[in-house]
Formats: sequence, structure tokens, C-alpha cells
Amino acid sequence: MREKLVKNLFAVIIILLVITGGAVAKADAVMKESKDDSFSAEFPADVKEESFTYSGSEGIGYKYFAFLDGTSFYAFSYPKADVPQAGGTDSVSPWFVETIAQTEKVFEEFTVKTDVKQLGVFKVTFAQIIERPGESRTGVHRIMNVVVGDRLLSFRVVNRLGDDPKAGDRFFESIRVGAERSALLPKGSIPKVKKQIETDRNNGSGRGSGAGSGSGAGNGTGTENSTPSKGESRELKILSIGTTKYTTLGRYYRISGDVLLRVTFGSDGEISAITPVKGLAFGLTESAITTARNIDFEPKVENGKPVSSTKVVTFTFGL
Repeated sequence: MREKLVKNLFAVIIILLVITGGAVAKADAVMKESKDDSFSAEFPADVKEESFTYSGSEGIGYKYFAFLDGTSFYAFSYPKADVPQAGGTDSVSPWFVETIAQTEKVFEEFTVKTDVKQLGVFKVTFAQIIERPGESRTGVHRIMNVVVGDRLLSFRVVNRLGDDPKAGDRFFESIRVGAERSALLPKGSIPKVKKQIETDRNNGSGRGSGAGSGSGAGNGTGTENSTPSKGESRELKILSIGTTKYTTLGRYYRISGDVLLRVTFGSDGEISAITPVKGLAFGLTESAITTARNIDFEPKVENGKPVSSTKVVTFTFGL
């Protein structure tokens, strides 16, 4: 009797899968309309939304993000107003300058393949970045940029080399732009992921998640009586922590938040071990580790002798 019930249940599940045609697998897909009404796109999971501004420039930018099965999906909408036409004399929007500067920095640092296509009335720029060419599971970034009205739109999919590109293809193909929500990409127009990119002077070359601009580590000052006296006990004393630096990709994707590191402060005044407790993507955890290695401190003292101690230290990234 029990075996018959199991067989019947299995048959019902098969029938449901056939009837739905795979719709169950897409049940969590989210169709997102941008707040500025410039596009809509289907994300494969719940979408996190952020807004941001640039000092001294009018307008609001928007970032949309979803993550599923090791793949990250991004959509950015930047104000593009005030960009002059050819031969114009108007000042260029700080939004446009900042966005283009970030893109150029990424393209200069990494191995990039670009492909520009005229799709109807839209000029679409595709780009593919391989973070560390030669590594089998390195990060791959597929980027699509297009100007729609007075907005500069950037859609990005990030996963690992060798991952199935179909999820990214579905995301790009779902994009609709403008007030009419025109389909942007005809079938077969998305460039295929290439496992090896040949570079030239126009495409640039590079590797890794290098550190972006930012202030360097600050200088700390010690106490006059840093040598412990006999029988003295005191807690670990951190004198200074340098400023963490953004990586190029961390800034490009507007990643913000905290990196938590468990740091072992040696009895000899040197950092002896660092273990991530909570990290951030695109090299920001590694940037925090680099800063942690240079922390200036006085070790914990017990009964007049320096001893090693461990403390969780927070490094904050924000734009």
C-alpha cells in the first residue's frame, strides 16, 4: 500500500511539471520596473534596490541587484542630462563624467573585449571582462551599456568562467527600454562568452582587482610608556588603522558595507593571523586584509609580559 502511494505521488509530480512546462522553476522571477521609468527587466530572484547621488550634480541614480546560484545580476540607471551634442559648448554632466571615468578605469585595468551594435534606434555597447585570464574559475563580467532618453543604462551579469550563460542571456533578453518598453535585443544578438580574449591597444589589458583611488593609511602615535612594568596588566591597544581603499570593480559596482576580520595581534607587536568573518565582493575583503596587516598597536599585557590576543575588527566601505 505504501509503495503504491509513493508511485502515485511521483506520477502527480511528473504530471504537474509537464503541465506547467517548467514554470515552477521560474516562480521566483521578478519583473522590475525602474523608478525613473527608463526600463524594465526580469530578475531571477528578489531585487535589492538602492538610490544614490553625486555631490554637486542634480538627479538620482538607481542600482538594482539580484543573486541566484552563483550569478549576480545588476542594472544601473544614471542621469545623463547636460551632455553636449557634437560641437556644443555646454558643460558635461558630472554624472556622465563620473560614469565614463569609472568605466574607462575598469577597461584599462582588465582584459576587455568590446562590441558595439546599432540595434534599431539604440547604440548598444557590449563588453566582457575576464578578471584573471588563465585561471579556470575566474570571474567573468558581461556588460551592456545603452543611452535611453536622458538616462545612461548599464546592465551587468557576473559569474565564473565555465558557468552556464543561459541565465544571463535570459536577463539581457528580458530588458525593455523607453516609455514604449521596446525590446532591446533581437534573438541571437548577445555576444557569446569567450573563454580567452585577444587584446589590443584599444581593448587594454590587465588582471586582478587592483585598488582604486583613496587616501592612504593614517599615522598613529604611541604612548610614552609603552614598555610594561613588572606585574602590570593591560588590554590590547589599537593605535591606528589605515584607511581602506576601494578596488576598481568595487567602485564600479557601487559595493558598500562592512568587512569583518578576526585579527590576531601578536605579543611581538606584529599581526600574526587574519581570518575573514564577513566579506564583500570584488576584492574589497582583500583590500581590508591589506589594511589590517598594517594596524599599529600595543599588544595585550598580562603580569608584565606581552601576550597575543584576538579581536574582530570592522572595515567600512561606503560611496
